[in-house]
Amino acid sequence: IGGATLVLMTAKGESVPQGAMVTINGNPEAYEVALRGEVFVIDIDYPAMVHATWEGGTCDVRIVKPPANTPVPRIGPLICKESK
Repeated sequence: IGGATLVLMTAKGESVPQGAMVTINGNPEAYEVALRGEVFVIDIDYPAMVHATWEGGTCDVRIVKPPANTPVPRIGPLICKESK
């Protein structure tokens, strides 16, 4: 459908750490988190299950649909709930 910038926060209100790897809907392609929990995803289908993993943590967040009328939306901050 298109790309989006996601802003991911942990349940504690901290940015998901730089270098964390993000996958969308279980696809093998992974995206690296940059500064302030931001990650640019080239191709995202909605609803999207976002999974982030880094040394010492993992989390998940679901995005039901993108903001309307935004070609490359910036979505977030999203609370990424800790997962096992």
